[in-house]
Amino acid sequence: MEDEDDIPTPYISTENNPIRHHGVSNVVGSLGRQGFHMPPSRRGENQARSLVFSDNLDNNSLYTSSTPRLNTDIDDEGEAAILEEGIFAPSEPQRELNERNALLALNSNAYGSTSRVSSASRVSRNPWTSTGDSLHTTVLFELKLLVVNSIPLAITFFLQYSLIMASFFNVGHLGKLELGAVSLGAMTSSITGIAFVQGMSTCLDTLCSQAYGAGRPDLVGLYFQKGVLLVLIGLFPILVLWYNASTVLRYIVADEPDSEKLLQLATKYLRVMIFAMPGYTLFECGKRFLQAQNIFHASTIILVICAPLNILLTYVLVWNKHIGMGFVGAPLAVAITDNLLAILFVLYVVFFDGKKCWNGFTWKVFRNWAPLVQLAIPGLIMIESEFLAYEVMTLAASYLGTTDLAAQTILSSITSLAYEIPFAVGCAASTRVATLIGSGMPSAARLAAGVASAVAVTIGALDATIIMIFRKSLTSFFSNDETVIAIASKYVYLCAFMHFFDATAAVLAGIIRGQGRQRIGGYINFSCYYIIGVPAGLLLCFKYGYGLPGIWIGFNSALIAVVIASLLALRASNWSHYVRVANSRDA
Repeated sequence: MEDEDDIPTPYISTENNPIRHHGVSNVVGSLGRQGFHMPPSRRGENQARSLVFSDNLDNNSLYTSSTPRLNTDIDDEGEAAILEEGIFAPSEPQRELNERNALLALNSNAYGSTSRVSSASRVSRNPWTSTGDSLHTTVLFELKLLVVNSIPLAITFFLQYSLIMASFFNVGHLGKLELGAVSLGAMTSSITGIAFVQGMSTCLDTLCSQAYGAGRPDLVGLYFQKGVLLVLIGLFPILVLWYNASTVLRYIVADEPDSEKLLQLATKYLRVMIFAMPGYTLFECGKRFLQAQNIFHASTIILVICAPLNILLTYVLVWNKHIGMGFVGAPLAVAITDNLLAILFVLYVVFFDGKKCWNGFTWKVFRNWAPLVQLAIPGLIMIESEFLAYEVMTLAASYLGTTDLAAQTILSSITSLAYEIPFAVGCAASTRVATLIGSGMPSAARLAAGVASAVAVTIGALDATIIMIFRKSLTSFFSNDETVIAIASKYVYLCAFMHFFDATAAVLAGIIRGQGRQRIGGYINFSCYYIIGVPAGLLLCFKYGYGLPGIWIGFNSALIAVVIASLLALRASNWSHYVRVANSRDA
């Protein structure tokens, strides 16, 4: 083995000086291929701790690779010392210098071979972490980045929302029974299918973004493959349940003269929707695969093509006198559209952008699922808790009468539409925070989280104000019944108040996902909704006679608790620990 002092190293050295200079103009770097941040005790008493640096600096980009470059010639004793001190255990001055210099420069050509990661597997340029000419990321930069990437996501979510709404608008004209059946089918598919896919795929929000930030495009593609397979396996028993939905739904639907026909139609809806779920799964996981690479506009482009096509398909398959199928045409249009979304996603990656993180199919996809499952299950609890709580509100309102149920539907529709904007911000914040954590920059991640939180409060306040100002117009849009409009307008202030906290909670949940703390998020959502919100709402509604506003007061109490608990969880965050966890992860 070479003498330790003769090993060529790509270090920036400030010899005999334990205090780091924080300006890059005072140091000179040399590039080698055996770089490693070794504890100072292993390099001699006067050997300075050193920072891996690139000879190809680009002031418009950021060096993001935080994975250590292991020197294969290090002896066992050295490796033990390294592991004892920790792969990511530089001193505070070292960590600060790492972050400050990383925010200045990007190694535009991957370097450094290791026993774990080849140079070819690293991202050569990561636009996610560009900070212009500034040595630090700034509030203004993070704000601009968040807004720019949230806009296409918000458009995406609005367009996805339109896919189901097209079914409601068309089937609603077939009759009340058909509208009730599509509502029951859509509610069932939303709780058991859509929420399942979205919840399980939250693991990719964390893993893909952190892997990309760490300069591991190979892991991004591998996590994507594992995520798709994991969700599809989990969906199988759910789809079997959909096929036999009438057996289960008859315990939910009230026994009325038309209930059997209602169950038959709802089961038909769900059986057709079975064919939508593979495409929906691939597209949802694919969105996260591209977002991790800072490609936010792709899903918007795809939906700009597919959403109008879905409207046309729905109309033709429901109403056309030659090929129209009536009720069944609505879910069939959704199934065709969802699979088209998946096909266009694949074509986009192949012919346009995103394939730098695709290394082809590999047998590794069947190994080491623990990191995904450990994040996917709590993520499912996070999403499912909220989805189900909303449906409990609607179910409770149905016992108050048709008029109150209609008013509840209007208020829920308003909040659902308004929610798409903060949800988009939460997704963008999740990706940004996860990328910075993967890049080994806890301070920058903390700043990005703070900016996102401030934006959430601002959006919540703005949306709530708009809802109050235009309450009459908004409620009139959903109904022509003056009695229903009057009730909805009377209680819309509860809807606006709820949305303020709902918007904040959506973004805070995104930050928590970016940290990789889905378990904490799952605990928060489940306890706040089902220990506080749902019991309080039901008690106020039925026992104390508050009716519809009682349900909303209960839900507001749950969201206030979610926001407080999330803020406390973020305040107690150990950002450096999340960096160590992210960079010790392998597939």
